[in-house]
Amino acid sequence: MIIEITKIRLFDNMKVLDLGCGSLSPGLPGDICVFDPNLEWTPTSENLLSAGKNTPFLDQPMRGKTLMTLVDGRVVYRYNG
Repeated sequence: MIIEITKIRLFDNMKVLDLGCGSLSPGLPGDICVFDPNLEWTPTSENLLSAGKNTPFLDQPMRGKTLMTLVDGRVVYRYNG
C-alpha cells in the first residue's frame, strides 16, 4: 500500500511540475535507482556516506539497500558490499 501511494505521489508531482522524468524513454534524463529490498546490512559510522553520523539506526541491522544510482545515465553511486 505504501509503495503504491509513493508511486502515485511521485509521478503526479513530476507531471504537475513538467519535470520530463519518470520514464526511461529516449531523450529524457536517465535517472534510476537499483534497490534490493532483501539485502541485509548494518549502518556504521564507517559505511555511512553522510558527513552526519548521528542516526538512531547506527549499528542496527536493516533490510533493503540501494545498490546503484544513475543520474543522466551516469553511475553516481555503487554499493561495494
